[in-house]
Amino acid sequence: MSDRPGVSYDEWTIKELRRDPKFAAEYLKQSMADMSELDGRGPAPLGLRRLAEAHG
Repeated sequence: MSDRPGVSYDEWTIKELRRDPKFAAEYLKQSMADMSELDGRGPAPLGLRRLAEAHG
């Protein structure tokens, strides 16, 4: 087992959203598609929050 603390999924996602505009665009596109498929109850609000945190 490593003594290093891991990076949370949120931290990793936000870092990648900042680093890669193509990833950010796909992430937003998929978040919106997921919300549509679930009649507006999908993960889009969480995806939008992560995008907002990444690009502040």
